[in-house]
Amino acid sequence: MLPLRLLFRDWRGGELALIASALVLAVTCVTAIAHFTDRLTRAMEQQSLTFLAAERVLRSSKPVDSAWLEEADKKGLEQAQIVQFSSMISANDQFQFVSVKAVDKGYPLVGQLEISKSPEGPGEVAPQGPPREKPGWSPAFYL
Repeated sequence: MLPLRLLFRDWRGGELALIASALVLAVTCVTAIAHFTDRLTRAMEQQSLTFLAAERVLRSSKPVDSAWLEEADKKGLEQAQIVQFSSMISANDQFQFVSVKAVDKGYPLVGQLEISKSPEGPGEVAPQGPPREKPGWSPAFYL
């Protein structure tokens, strides 16, 4: 009986109300932060899949063994091959470092490809990359 009377007295004094409200506020903040970080993690994972253009990437400085690709085909996995290297180009006696990326028809596996005529220009969603070089063909910038 005495503990209940002391609890009631402390509650009327405002000390327990302050502690209880601080506890509720702390639990609310922790829950909100946990929810925010969960959503942020999901968004970053989705963006990383789009950036990679795939869910998994197999990287090698040498050609990939054909047994790996055959096994992926047997398991029904979609795949796209990419060759990427750095080089230098020249036009009108000006030199520029470039990163060249050659992809096959299956690229991108995740997301969509946007092509623009200039680095600052608006991008257009493309169903596939540009065709192989033809006379009069000018390169596009990829976003």
